[in-house]
Amino acid sequence: MIRLAVSGATAEVSPEAGGALASLALDGADALRRSTPADVTANILNAACYPCVPYFGRLASEITIDGNARALTPTHPQIGVIHGEGWRSAWRVIDAAVDRVELALDYAPTRVGGWPFAFRARQVFELSSSELRVELSVENDAGCNAPAGLALHPFFPDARSATVSFSAGDYWSPPMCAPYAGGETSTRPDAMGGGAPAPTPPGGRDNTYANLSGDILIKRPTGRLKLSTDAPHLHVYAPAHGEFFCLEPTTHLPGTLLTDPACQLAPGATRSVRLAIRAAN
Repeated sequence: MIRLAVSGATAEVSPEAGGALASLALDGADALRRSTPADVTANILNAACYPCVPYFGRLASEITIDGNARALTPTHPQIGVIHGEGWRSAWRVIDAAVDRVELALDYAPTRVGGWPFAFRARQVFELSSSELRVELSVENDAGCNAPAGLALHPFFPDARSATVSFSAGDYWSPPMCAPYAGGETSTRPDAMGGGAPAPTPPGGRDNTYANLSGDILIKRPTGRLKLSTDAPHLHVYAPAHGEFFCLEPTTHLPGTLLTDPACQLAPGATRSVRLAIRAAN
């Protein structure tokens, strides 16, 4: 575990356990759900934030790309084929200091049932006294065009008492059963995504808000957080009556990785996503 500390702000990064964050505290309060190194190593789902690379969301156990059928094995034993190879892999440390750490993952399709295209991923964490900046990138190392997308998956505590403000366009419902392809757009079911403060949905949510515009504001009893991202979409995962919720910036809509031409990445090309989490006044 690598510990970053700057003027009261702290973060713990776990390279070997999925390149994940175990904790983030800003202004003396936990900004993300806090975990421990042992908990993250035991199950990546315990992390405070983990990377989704080279795709976000669920895929079927068999996919077809360029007319070729390819079998995929689960990336998590309880969930299935989901969120790519990054969160199930050990990352290596490129550089580390008290306020910055850079991680790398060089992936080759050697595992039977693994993602069939080689890629190189990088993560950079930069901590200041009131903000953590995370950048995740992927480079296509396959020698041919390949579908590729990214997301960051932070977990926020205080789900029952938090409100969330952000502005987005379409409300996207991804497919919830195999082959996990497609999805549909509909009217937002409540105030969330309309720009005004909204509670986390008590009945649960696992949907994407497309065409995100501007920053995201979280208000909790322990203080306010402002999230900034260059991602075009925000996926909201809030288990029904849960203790946490997730606001996940993503480069593509779940269900569209294999059908949207914009998800194709040329050989040697790079795609990235950035997220800043800061304490707000």
